[in-house]
Amino acid sequence: MTRDGKPISISDESHPGSSFENVNFSGSSMRNVNLSGLAVANGNASGAGFTDMDLSASAFRNSNLSGASFDGVNLSGVDIRNANLTGLRIDGILVTDLLDGRSGT
Repeated sequence: MTRDGKPISISDESHPGSSFENVNFSGSSMRNVNLSGLAVANGNASGAGFTDMDLSASAFRNSNLSGASFDGVNLSGVDIRNANLTGLRIDGILVTDLLDGRSGT
């Protein structure tokens, strides 16, 4: 999320089942946050960093995840639809490589 147009940092929080529409996470960082069951519609997480988090059973719809990174994040059951995945990395691997079945960087 941004505050006054500037990226923010969130750590050691728990907000399972949260829902956001038209939210701006761009450039923000989150660490050790439980957002399992998160629902995001029309969100912007471009360039955001997510580390050691639980995003299991979450859904991202019509969202911008370009350049974001997910490191040590539980993504089991995540549903991503109509999203910009350009440059998105999961545990350091480009998601496009993961989708193609490659594991290069």
